[in-house]
Amino acid sequence: MIRVTNTPKLAGLKISGDPHDLEELYDALHSILPDEREDPSFEGSRMRVLGFCYEIRHAMQGNRGIEFVDNHMTQEKIKFHEIISNDQNVHYSFAMYYPEMLYITALLNVFIERFSRSRTGFPSNKHTLLIQYLHACVKDCLQEVLSPQKFRNAAQELTGPHYRFSNFRTQYVDLLNLRYLAWDPEKRQQNLSIMAKRLTERGKEYQQLEEEVYEAAAQNQCHPDDIRLKEDYPENIDW
Repeated sequence: MIRVTNTPKLAGLKISGDPHDLEELYDALHSILPDEREDPSFEGSRMRVLGFCYEIRHAMQGNRGIEFVDNHMTQEKIKFHEIISNDQNVHYSFAMYYPEMLYITALLNVFIERFSRSRTGFPSNKHTLLIQYLHACVKDCLQEVLSPQKFRNAAQELTGPHYRFSNFRTQYVDLLNLRYLAWDPEKRQQNLSIMAKRLTERGKEYQQLEEEVYEAAAQNQCHPDDIRLKEDYPENIDW
């Protein structure tokens, strides 16, 4: 089973598991994603989840983090079964920025409800349950670091009507990621519930960014999804 934990400096969440665990999550996510251009109003959000899948795939290939996990194999068990075995298993891991992961978590319920039920190949209960488990793990991580009231507020923001994400300009997720990464751990913890709210309320700041994105797309004669922020992500992150 996959494991989700807060990173030490609260820069994000670490997702880990053995190759089979990660492959199951990868397949589950693809089972609920809309097809390319199936609904243009959700295309930017779809690409965001595919970015999450990209990280899973690279973790499975050993290109991200590696950790050793106790498998409870004792010398007595090895002797009883007459086998040669290690006492640890290798798990692969990767980290996601906290605002990014909150956005993806909120999206997953939307995709399960909006797209999977209308498709011929309806995802299995195993897939939907695994995604719901991921959602629960993220909420558990929030509960570890937030006060009860802030946790309730954040958890409520992660579930809601799908229209909140229709034609959502995902450049706003990048803006919040960059802002969040610039804070120290204490400020990150203080503002986690606010991050969840900002990602779902489409407030004044979001509306201003949306207007700027549309203006830039018109000037460059491209789709709004193709517009990128000028600011780059930091090369080294103290997770």
